[in-house]
Amino acid sequence: MDIRKFDVFPKLANEYRIGTISGGILSLISVFAAIVLCFYEVAAYLNAPTRQFLFVDTRRPTGPDGVTIDQNSQPRLDVKVSVTFPKAPCFLIHLDVIDSVTQLAMPLENINSKFMRLDSQGKPIEALDLSTLVNTTVQEKCGSCYNAKDPKRICCRSCQEVFDAYRDAAFKPPVLTEIEQCKPVAEKVAKMEGEGCKVDASFKALRVASEMHIAPGYSWNSEGWHVHDLSLFTKEFASLNLTHTIHYLSFSEKEGDYPLNNLNNVQTENGAWRVVYTADILEGNYSASKYQMYNPKSFASGLFFKYDVSPISAVTYTDSEPVFHLLTRILTVLGGVLGLCRLIDAITFHTRRMKRTEEIK
Repeated sequence: MDIRKFDVFPKLANEYRIGTISGGILSLISVFAAIVLCFYEVAAYLNAPTRQFLFVDTRRPTGPDGVTIDQNSQPRLDVKVSVTFPKAPCFLIHLDVIDSVTQLAMPLENINSKFMRLDSQGKPIEALDLSTLVNTTVQEKCGSCYNAKDPKRICCRSCQEVFDAYRDAAFKPPVLTEIEQCKPVAEKVAKMEGEGCKVDASFKALRVASEMHIAPGYSWNSEGWHVHDLSLFTKEFASLNLTHTIHYLSFSEKEGDYPLNNLNNVQTENGAWRVVYTADILEGNYSASKYQMYNPKSFASGLFFKYDVSPISAVTYTDSEPVFHLLTRILTVLGGVLGLCRLIDAITFHTRRMKRTEEIK
């Protein structure tokens, strides 16, 4: 069997080939076009596009029994916040993170908070440790627990013990100036009048709908509700100016230009002021909105950040292709360009040939 019979690529001897000017021009054009198109194909391969797809997290947060939620196995949010109050002293400002539904304190990890006292010019004075603010020297004598006195707790020898007794009894915190053990604390906070405060905090929280309060007043639970109270400092919410600057607020370890960064909000009216910022978190980034009200009748004043985590995740990836796809496209370009030019050349050649035949006739 002669394998040459299967040759589908016919060859002509040079003496039988006919060269034309139009064919030469089309050949040069085809070579140039093929080079340009192949260059763009290679450039597109090396600069793969970035694409996104949406991923819906259908995993249940419960354990094998379908009911119990294991907090240790749940993912966390990396929350970082920095806010400056130029006209509110640090002893009035408290930071709380609570569950939006139960109004109970959220379990937090890696908590780092710093309350920096600022003078009237905004310059740092020193950091204030709120956890030790009401800690005073323990008295030797048996001090009264006042309204929180019970058979199990007869003596309160320090201001902290008085506060603990009121908290355990679910009573409203006492007024500092009316408690003998708390008079040193009252004198300490009196010296902070007219100061400002910068709050820096970071912590890890569960990825559930929650609220972060940076608000004035001692926080405690009253009949199942999280409330803030200023009476222990003999203050009223209407007397405070909560003008503030949010330097940054993020829910991810990634640094970026988030919506609430460098936001300045000025209190323009006298009275209690409540500002609520809402954040819808999607893969670390978030969209934000705010609303505010003056002299709210049923709500406490302060800054309230309400955030929720969307179950939908936007996954970004680089859509790179195998090298074989690049080779396929290059061969397609070469074949298409050469085939098209050959077709145009054939049509042009046969058209001219037909005209010459008609002229001879």
